[in-house]
Amino acid sequence: MDPFFKLKGQTAEFVDSRSFFAVLNDPTRTTIQDSQHNPDQLVSTAFPRLRRIRDKTFRNFSFANTEIKELEFQNCTFEGCLFMGTIFSNCRFTDCRFINCNVHRFELRNVYVNPRAFSKCIPSKNYANIGVHLFQELLRNSRMQAQPDYADVAQFMFRRWQRYLNWDEGFPLHRRPAKTSAVVGSWMFEFFLGSGVRLRNLACTTIGLMVALSLMHWELRDSLGLTSSGAKVQTIIDAFYFTSVTLTTLGYGDITPGCRRRAAYSNCGDSSAILRLSETAR
Repeated sequence: MDPFFKLKGQTAEFVDSRSFFAVLNDPTRTTIQDSQHNPDQLVSTAFPRLRRIRDKTFRNFSFANTEIKELEFQNCTFEGCLFMGTIFSNCRFTDCRFINCNVHRFELRNVYVNPRAFSKCIPSKNYANIGVHLFQELLRNSRMQAQPDYADVAQFMFRRWQRYLNWDEGFPLHRRPAKTSAVVGSWMFEFFLGSGVRLRNLACTTIGLMVALSLMHWELRDSLGLTSSGAKVQTIIDAFYFTSVTLTTLGYGDITPGCRRRAAYSNCGDSSAILRLSETAR
């Protein structure tokens, strides 16, 4: 069996929830490891209030096929844990981290959790199908809980793992160019535009584009015939200004491009040269 789907080494068992909470109540026991919770439910003993679990580390621990209800985890770390088929109901996670955990087909029902807590949850792209399910479940939960910021994070990660899955899936030889183009396009959409939900990617791309175009306009100012009030553009600030008003479609017109057509005038933005040319033609 794939080691990602099982615990490592010999493990102890919690045959009931009381013994599990008894270990949690021990202030000297900050790490709970090499164990598994066998009952199919783990419910708060303080019901209807949430039972708070704080500053605990669960390592190589299995909550598989368990419904966990009415618990609040604060500053907890789950490392190498199994959550296969686990259902979290009415739970909260604050400042928690999931590292190399198997969350295959787990469910979230009315759960407060930041999707960033799962950023290191899936250890390899080989488990892309689990990553897709994980962030799809987090996206659905965040939307149900009216948490738009968390929903954006979950959607960004969902699209990333969906790209991993599309790349890893086998497909016929004749479809590989189209599939490759789709994956590359998805990567570019994520990297340059933040998958439509991460504004910092869009901001960096916009600033980079404006700087690059400004440098190009500055280097080609003579060829483009950039003029301001009839005089050639003299500073790169003017080139940046021209780029800004062009990209934003404001088009104030105080800086305009021209074209070098005839020796009679330097560019087509010179109105006096155009007038002289028209009089000569008559």
